[in-house]
Order: sequence, then C-alpha cells, then structure tokens
Amino acid sequence: MPMKHPLREETTLIDSDVRQNDEKFDKLYQHLTFTPATYVTVLQTATKFGFTLAETLITLGIIGVVAALTIPSLINKYQDKVVTTALKRNYSILSQAVLSAVDEYGTPDNWMQSDENKSSYSQSSAKNVANILSMFIKNVDKCTDSECISKFTNGHKIYNIKRNSRATMFQDKYAYLTLTDGTIYEISSLGQCNSYWELRNVCASVRVDVNGLSKPNALGWDVFTFFLTSEGRFVPSEYNSDYCNSSSDSYVNGQRCTKWVLTYGNREYLRCDGLTMNGKIRCK
Repeated sequence: MPMKHPLREETTLIDSDVRQNDEKFDKLYQHLTFTPATYVTVLQTATKFGFTLAETLITLGIIGVVAALTIPSLINKYQDKVVTTALKRNYSILSQAVLSAVDEYGTPDNWMQSDENKSSYSQSSAKNVANILSMFIKNVDKCTDSECISKFTNGHKIYNIKRNSRATMFQDKYAYLTLTDGTIYEISSLGQCNSYWELRNVCASVRVDVNGLSKPNALGWDVFTFFLTSEGRFVPSEYNSDYCNSSSDSYVNGQRCTKWVLTYGNREYLRCDGLTMNGKIRCK
C-alpha cells in the first residue's frame, strides 16, 4: 500500500479550507449584492420612512411657535437676573458705606444742611451726603460741582416706569457718585429728616442706576430708590403696587419697586398688574 506524502496531505487540507471559505464568501456576496429589483424594493422601503414637504413645514411651524413662546421668557429671566445681581451688589456697597460713615460722622440727621434760598430740595445736604459716603466706597468719583451736575442733568434724565414722563423736575438739586463700572448714585435731600411715603425720618434718597448712562434710565427698569434715615438705616423703597405697575402714567410710577426686586429677583411688574408681596409674584 503506497504511503501518503505528508506535504500532499497538508495541501489537501488547505484546498478543503479554501473551498469552504469560497462557499462562505459566495453566500455573503449574495446578501450584499442588489439586483435592480432588489434595489427598487429597498428604495421604496426607505422612502416610507422619510418626510413629505408638508410634514416638514408643519414641524418647522411648531418649532417656531414654541420658540416664540419660550425665548422671550428666557430673555426676560436673564435680564431680570442681571439687574437683580447688580442691585444687590450696590445695596451691599451702600449699606456698608452708611454703617462706616455713621461710625465716623454720627447719624445722618447731623449731615443735613439747609440751602440759603430755602428751596424744597437742599443741594448742600445732597453734596454733604455724597462727600461723606464717597469716603467709604472704593473706586468712586464725586460729582458735586455745578459743571458736573449740569452734565448729569442733561445726560442722565430719569423717567417713570412707562418711560413717558420725567420722574423728577429737580435734578439740578442733586449730587452724584459714579463707580468705575458706570453705576450712578443720584442723591437728593430736603435738608432735614421727615416722613416720606410710609417711612419715618428720611434724610436723603439715593437712586441707583445699575447700568449708568445706558438706557432706559427708568424707575423700576434700571433705576431703583433707597432711603437714608436719621438713625443711620439704609433701606430699599417698600413695594407698593400703586407706584410699581405696568399701567399708570404717574411720574412717580416705578418709585416703589426696589424691595420687590431684592426679594423675588424678578421684574414681573413690568409685564402685568395685580402682583402682591407674599401672594401673586409672577404673571403666570
């Protein structure tokens, strides 16, 4: 019986493996190769999962409506956040300055000075308050001379919340402090400490414009009122819907919004009426 050659036996095994691999490749090729009929079938199937032009337009329309409803709300929330942050920062700066000034110069009732002309506003007192507070505020410039005050009178006109009326007619009786970031403190005084609104012993008011000369320069928008009392308290104007609402044309409308913004961090009163502290705090 002839002996099998080892090399021939190995070659036979290799040929067998090759044939098996060829068979596997043919089966795979059949799955991957499209005949024209198969291609059309696949294309028709894929088309079923697409969108018609009408469906696409409807989808875009829905997206547009949702964007129109949500984007303004997001913008309002962002702007309210920016204003609230700036207002709280300046409230802290001025509160600390008042505390330090009281320790050094006594209570604000001792800071008051009467003008010689006995006018309803005392510019002498406003200037004195500005001078004293400026000693305890970093990076601040004083505006207490006639030329500077005249510049602010013409360039920094403050309006009511609806921006259709000047908020005051006595800006030439004020004094100003400005920070390096542009913030403006507008200081006024009657020259004595009296009851003002529901607050007793008010010696001076400070209007804080959180974005300086940039518009709108309007009460309740970017300008907020604080009061300096005879005992040395520095307090925000209390919220009162009669003087902080979206509808009144009063020249003082917006004067009573400060406490609201500090408490709730929004300016919803610009968008609807009927808001109350500890009650309805949002329009929707």
